[in-house]
Amino acid sequence: MHLLNILFIFSFCYATLADNSCIFEHPINGVINLTSIGLRNGEPRFRDLSTSLSPYYTYSFNPCYSFMEKGCQNAAVCQSM
Repeated sequence: MHLLNILFIFSFCYATLADNSCIFEHPINGVINLTSIGLRNGEPRFRDLSTSLSPYYTYSFNPCYSFMEKGCQNAAVCQSM
């Protein structure tokens, strides 16, 4: 379930075409700001999450700030085996 939430957030950030893809202003629901949950220390906020649909892979995600992990550099999302 966590993985689905992370993928939704990533898709939301990616689809937001603005000066800052971490802050989205919805005309009715107001401002959605993801900057407060992203880590700025080069590590992912959500590390090595997996799902029963894809048990061979794990995923790490850090909104708004890039990170380095395993074979991923300057990444927002990292898929690992």
